[in-house]
Amino acid sequence: MKLTLDDRLMIEDFQRYLRINTAQPAPAYAQAITLLQSFADRDGFSHTTITLSSGLPVLIISYPGSNPNLPALALNHHMDVVPVADESIWELPPFAGEITHDDRIIGRGTQDMKGVGIIHYHALRTMQRSGILPDRSIYIICVPDEEKGGFKGARLLVEDATFGKLNIGYVLDEGVPSGIKDMLYIKVNERKPLQLRILSKAQSAHASKLLADNPNHQLIQFLQHIVHMHTEQQKCAQALPAGQLLSAHITSLSSGFDIDSGVVNIIPETAYATIDLRIPPAMSMQEVITSINLLRDQHPGISYTISAAADERIDTPANQELFERLRHVIQTHGLTALSLDFEGATDLRHYQKTGIQGVGFTPFACIDNLHGTDEAISIEQLIKGKHIMYACIQELAREL
Repeated sequence: MKLTLDDRLMIEDFQRYLRINTAQPAPAYAQAITLLQSFADRDGFSHTTITLSSGLPVLIISYPGSNPNLPALALNHHMDVVPVADESIWELPPFAGEITHDDRIIGRGTQDMKGVGIIHYHALRTMQRSGILPDRSIYIICVPDEEKGGFKGARLLVEDATFGKLNIGYVLDEGVPSGIKDMLYIKVNERKPLQLRILSKAQSAHASKLLADNPNHQLIQFLQHIVHMHTEQQKCAQALPAGQLLSAHITSLSSGFDIDSGVVNIIPETAYATIDLRIPPAMSMQEVITSINLLRDQHPGISYTISAAADERIDTPANQELFERLRHVIQTHGLTALSLDFEGATDLRHYQKTGIQGVGFTPFACIDNLHGTDEAISIEQLIKGKHIMYACIQELAREL
């Protein structure tokens, strides 16, 4: 594949970004921001760094438009990535940004979402070098904490006075790769996360006691209802997209002595579980909490706390206009575009809470391997994605 000098620079910038380990729970944000600032300085973009009330940093790279009174366009990407459980099973090291023999760039964050952040930047760089002055101002916003829910990142950013002065009216956030070579997804909706910590409590006793209360038994009985709730929704997935349905995954269990201790004759006093629920747009958070409360009341000894919860979705201007404008651009590149109700939750909801209109868009047609082993993007997809993103930004940054 013949590469231009701009292509080579984008690939090199991408590799340098991937080599900074921003994996949770200890992301190297300072190094990431220093690198991104160096790109902006090299190319003549102004930038500012905000320290949120959480102590975490946000980098904003600016490209002023011709009409500062128009609502601006934000290109949002998160700097943090999920951790790698076992680096030894990766084809290439996950934080080396190396290229395979078949021209794939492997690394944690290639798809989620440093790859999108790099094409945001290089699409804007192309616009600047072409001398194009958009009607709207454009801001690249590099945020922390998304992989932990964005509660200490984008959620606080939209409440910050500096952000308010940017007059953001539109945002492009992350989507997902389509896995279909001639089609791309545009995310128009997403589910809301509700994460619970379940406690089952009883009196510790010898395991020979027939009539002893057992917190493990109580917890299992409670969780059986959660599993039933989840499997019933799985049946509905034959007819409806998963993003329109409720999911309830049990994500951890903890009780008793360590299994290797050999101590098996003590009924423990407590047992714990965590549950990650994802609530579709048509269902309210309170509706799900009410169901959990009714279930809890049927099981004495069970209590729960909410460890994380999204805000109830606030109605925003319909995303149909943005979808149609992006769909038209994508069609000019010989691809089709489909709307997507996303199963997960992203920073988009924090922007939408303030009334900002936005969609999620990842212009990659590769197989979706977000958070997976050997997460990768091909050089061809990266370059094509930049050209598509460049055209999309041009479209959204013009005054209708």
